[in-house]
Amino acid sequence: MQGFFINGRFLNQAVSGVQRYGSTVSEKLQNESCSTLAPDKLGIINGILWEQYALPRHLTNMGNPLLLNFCNTAPLSYKNQIVTIHDLAAIEHPEWFSRPFSTYYRWLLPRIAHSALRVVTVSEWSKKRILERFRIEASKVEVIPPDVNQNLIAAAHEPMNGLHEGFVLMVGNLDPRKQFHRAIESLLPLARQRGLKIVLAGSKSPSFGKVVLPADDNFIWLDAPNDGQLAWLYSNCQALVHPSSYEGFSLVPHEATAFGALLVLSDIPVHRAENLSHAIYFSAKEMASLPTAVSECISRSKPPKNHVSTAEVNGSAVQWLAMVNGILESGTMPTFRS
Repeated sequence: MQGFFINGRFLNQAVSGVQRYGSTVSEKLQNESCSTLAPDKLGIINGILWEQYALPRHLTNMGNPLLLNFCNTAPLSYKNQIVTIHDLAAIEHPEWFSRPFSTYYRWLLPRIAHSALRVVTVSEWSKKRILERFRIEASKVEVIPPDVNQNLIAAAHEPMNGLHEGFVLMVGNLDPRKQFHRAIESLLPLARQRGLKIVLAGSKSPSFGKVVLPADDNFIWLDAPNDGQLAWLYSNCQALVHPSSYEGFSLVPHEATAFGALLVLSDIPVHRAENLSHAIYFSAKEMASLPTAVSECISRSKPPKNHVSTAEVNGSAVQWLAMVNGILESGTMPTFRS
C-alpha cells in the first residue's frame, strides 16, 4: 500500500471529543504506511498558519501524498485529502463560539467540503446537515462514528481526594451548547437535599463563548482530567448527566456506559439515534425536568460494565483504512500543484 499522512495539528490542542477521535484513529493507523505531521509551536495562530501554509507546501514537495484530517479543519489549498467535519455547530450556532473561531469555521468548512476527495462525519444526522448545507454529492460523505479510546478503558483509576460515591458527573468542555451551567443550577437544590456532589470534568477553551459556573459547596470543577481520573469518575458516579442541546455524535455517554454508569441524557436526535436504551431522557429546553430524571436514575441499580470488545475499539480505524485503501488503489487522486 502507498504511504499517506495524518494532519497532527490536533496533538497540540486541548482534548475534547474531536481530539479523542483523532488520537484514537491515528493510534490504530500507526502500524500502517503512514506518518503524522504536527506543528512545532503551540497556539491557535501558529496552528492555523502551519496548517494552511507550511503543511501543504511540505506535502507538495513530497509529491502530493494523501492527507487525513480528523478534527474539522484542513489545508484549503490541498486537494489530495480526506476531511472530517464532526458537525456544523459553528455555522448553525455561531453564538456558542468566540467570534474569530466561528468566523473562521464558517469560511473554511464549506470550502474544504467541496474541494476534498472525501468528507467523513460521525453520524447520519451530521451527514444530513452537511448535505443540506453544502450541497455536495451524498456519495462523497462517509459516516465513521468514534470509538471509545482503549487508553481510557485501560487506565489505572486515580480517585479524587475527598470525593466518594454520592456524586453526579458531567464531562466535557465549557461549551455553551453543552448546557452544563444550566444543568448545574437546576440540580443544586437536589444536591443539597440529598448530600450529593455535582462534578464537572472538562476544560476551558478560548474557542467557545463565555460560560459562568456557579460557586457552591456542592459543585466541584475538575480542570483537564487525565484518563485515570476520568475512568475513576465514570466508574464511581451515581449518574452521568449529559445535557447538550446539540451534538454531531455524543461520545461521553458511550465512554460512561463502558464503565457501567447510569445515564441521564438530553432528548436530542443524536442521543436517541445512538441506541442508548438504558438512558433516562429529559427535555434539553426544560431543565426543570432534570432533577426528576436524576432522582429516578440514582434509584436504579447500576448495569454491569460494558466490556468494550476489540471490534468496538478498532471499528473506526478499520473503516478509515478501508476507505484510504480504496482511494489509493483506485488511482483516481487528482494531480494538484499549489
